[in-house]
Amino acid sequence: MGQKKTEYERIRDVWYKKLKDSGFEDIEQPGGSINIGAPRSIHFQEEDLRQITQDYYCMAYHFLNSYEFDSELERVIWDYHTNGLSNRAIGKLLKQTKISKISRDMVWKIVSRLENIMKGLYLSV
Repeated sequence: MGQKKTEYERIRDVWYKKLKDSGFEDIEQPGGSINIGAPRSIHFQEEDLRQITQDYYCMAYHFLNSYEFDSELERVIWDYHTNGLSNRAIGKLLKQTKISKISRDMVWKIVSRLENIMKGLYLSV
């Protein structure tokens, strides 16, 4: 026979059921691991935001293929950016592949500068 549940376990089960019934998806799994595939925000489910994000990355891809970058490092950073990598991931990847020992802050500065140039080229009226 199974053990009797404690008061805490009974209350926890009730609340977990309420959360599940409401559509809540917890990114934390039992044991503390994180479910990477879970949506991080309801905002990403909104059609307008998805379209804006898609348009941004389409524009970024065209910029990658048409802009004359100051260096190969800038082009590689922008390429990673257009593929959705975070600044932290770009910096880490560049260090691991021994391309550059650039910090994520420097990656952010480069991406921000290039993003401003791209917006000036494609969004000017």
